[in-house]
Amino acid sequence: MKTSNALFASLSSTITEITRLSGIAGVSVGVIDNGQIIHQASYGFCDVESQSACDSESTFVLGSLSKSFTSILLAHLVEDGRLGWDDPLCKILPDFQRDSHDLSRHTTIADLLSHHSGLSAFDALWLGSNNVPLLKHDDAVDILSYVPQGGSFRNSFIYNNFAYEVLGHVIEKVSGSSYSSFLREKLLEPLGMKRTYYTDAEGMENEAKPYAALKNASVVQIPPALKGKDVLMGPAGGVRSCIDDLLNFYDALMVSAAEQLEIRATARTSHQRQRPSLPGLAAMWTGWNILPMPLVREHSYGYGWLRSQLPSVLAPSRGSPELSPLIGIGTGSRLAIWHSGDIPGYQTHATLFPETNQAVVVLTNSMTLNAGSRYISDLLIEALFDNLDNAHDYVKLARISAALGSTRMDAIHKRLIEGCTRSKPIKPLDAYIGKYYNAAKNFFIDILEAEDDALYVSFMGRKDYTFKLEPYQDDSFFWFLGHDEAARLARYDGYGEEFYMVRFDNADDKDGPLNTLWWKHEVSLGGYGEAFKRQKQGEAEADEDITEL
Repeated sequence: MKTSNALFASLSSTITEITRLSGIAGVSVGVIDNGQIIHQASYGFCDVESQSACDSESTFVLGSLSKSFTSILLAHLVEDGRLGWDDPLCKILPDFQRDSHDLSRHTTIADLLSHHSGLSAFDALWLGSNNVPLLKHDDAVDILSYVPQGGSFRNSFIYNNFAYEVLGHVIEKVSGSSYSSFLREKLLEPLGMKRTYYTDAEGMENEAKPYAALKNASVVQIPPALKGKDVLMGPAGGVRSCIDDLLNFYDALMVSAAEQLEIRATARTSHQRQRPSLPGLAAMWTGWNILPMPLVREHSYGYGWLRSQLPSVLAPSRGSPELSPLIGIGTGSRLAIWHSGDIPGYQTHATLFPETNQAVVVLTNSMTLNAGSRYISDLLIEALFDNLDNAHDYVKLARISAALGSTRMDAIHKRLIEGCTRSKPIKPLDAYIGKYYNAAKNFFIDILEAEDDALYVSFMGRKDYTFKLEPYQDDSFFWFLGHDEAARLARYDGYGEEFYMVRFDNADDKDGPLNTLWWKHEVSLGGYGEAFKRQKQGEAEADEDITEL
């Protein structure tokens, strides 16, 4: 029998091949078994240009692993009696206003934490090209107030980043501190997490630079995500950390859970006894919202964490279900508490097994062709379970999924071309020109005519989010960019063809000029999507001071 270190070391060549196929610049991993760190390793580069290797102190943007930090901060407020899980959002933030007939007006802190409000996500509105937020921190409550119901209130699962951004506002309102300060006070300083920080930190060394994979799996550097003071979506995805700090944090969570829940607890080490107990695990690790997945065993969402009963799928990938295989086959049933993170330039995974005090953490600094970072996580989990004989061929899965990922945009473009019924617009170009605003008046789409006598769509007036429109069908157009162009702009390529279409009509005046632009940027939207109303002549401009255009 190989020792644990030898067993994990034997996976080095497999992990290296997965990173090569997937377009991963660098990866850092860590494993806990029975409360002890038994493996840490890094592969590739934090800085490809300088060939600087990753290590256990290299910091990565965590993406949605940040949600567990937000839930812990809220748990501190609950423990202090300053907040309740079932407190209505509108009583804390009165600017959150829904229609009187809309059940979501009763949305609580718990509903937001568990993605149980049924409110549409509207992710496409907040992040533009080059990782630039298109909206401001102060816009979040207005967005959550106007988005439509995409599912039934408290009877659906719609993953919502705006919910966690607004929860950050709740933390600041109730605590009287900034999110960054409260994070340091309640979590980072007590646990000694010296390499973990928020979006407002500057001049940090050993940061993993963000990259995106091109079709050939080579990588290009892209601008950093979620950086700056009061940047939008920090509480949803902006925390930075490293393997050393996260292993410390997750071990503290499991020790605290053993004290609060009916979990077999191992003897605490002297180091563990010196650490503060973290509150709220009974609430955070309860499965409040069942996920709509074709699985026999539990797959649910708590407060900033998911619960899955193994054997199960941990974070299904895009495309064929065969590319998201079950893990833990043949090892018996056990509970996994987990989450993943995905922001352009970074993909992360954390999986905790509180019954056995085990954990696997994977941090990468690339927007990849596939789910390569998760395949690395799954492989490490199977090794932790001493179950490699039943493990899938993750190199094969990485190769197949990367090939699909590199051609996804080509397939979408082909379907758009096949759907075209017009070679020229049905109306003169000036019939479409104008600025079209959302109902909250904080997001606009500009339709422009350029010198080449063609129409262009410009989101929030940004040059790097401006694309040529091609005629599609009557009063509809499409815009498009290939995989490598999208990668260089730090843009996701996982949208369907409707995302790239805009349609025009005169919904408010059948005999008048075109006054409405429709964009289906969100899968939960019905019909043609969201309506953006044309700015009337002489109407005052909305606040557009977002970023330098």
